[in-house]
Amino acid sequence: MFRLPKSVLSFGAGAVALGVLVFAAPRAAHAIAATLVQVANTSANPVLVESIDAKNAFQMTLILSTVSLTPVPIPAGQRLVVEFISIGGTASSTSGATQPVVVLESTLNGGPVGEFVFDLTPTPVPLPAGTFVLNQPTKIYADTLNMGLGDSGATITGSYIGVTISGHLVAIP
Repeated sequence: MFRLPKSVLSFGAGAVALGVLVFAAPRAAHAIAATLVQVANTSANPVLVESIDAKNAFQMTLILSTVSLTPVPIPAGQRLVVEFISIGGTASSTSGATQPVVVLESTLNGGPVGEFVFDLTPTPVPLPAGTFVLNQPTKIYADTLNMGLGDSGATITGSYIGVTISGHLVAIP
């Protein structure tokens, strides 16, 4: 008669018990597996987290009517993250076709000015001629931010362009 060693029988019994546990009680099996995994977050090895709370939300609308820059107020010690821009309005010119653009100029960490230009799209009928719109997600980081109206082609003589930016503020580390 062939006899199995006790260690083989013990291992086999443990495997059968674990198999029964997995099929009979999957939550208990997951709990056992979870205790085998340890996540250690220390000050030397932190988990990266970004908290974007409603209290840090930022939204502002400016009406641009001349070709000039208007500063966007950003609280001291904060960085603005612009995530969406919505632009709409009318523009006209007496010297030819008008193609207005909206310019956002930002600085980051005291570095040079970054310029972001948004070309506006003329709207189709039934809106009046000279009506322009743009709605677009974006990602602009700014310690300082200026918004302005520009022209591409003819000089703008009459305009009323509303620009809404939305995003959130984060503390500057």
